[in-house]
Amino acid sequence: MKVYLAYVGCAFEGHDEEVVGAVFDSERKALDYVIKEMYSGPFYSKMIPAWLDDNARPHVVEKEVE
Repeated sequence: MKVYLAYVGCAFEGHDEEVVGAVFDSERKALDYVIKEMYSGPFYSKMIPAWLDDNARPHVVEKEVE
């Protein structure tokens, strides 16, 4: 079974690494989660969906689990 890990910024001040924010059963759900968490500010409201997907995709990792 494939799962998709959605990485987001660490919530602790002074830490730049990303942590797994959630695990999903589809890439679309993982992308939507990353977009909501990282690209939901007013600056990004006029961005086209393809741009948002392209920028969120590096934060989503596909893993195979049993």
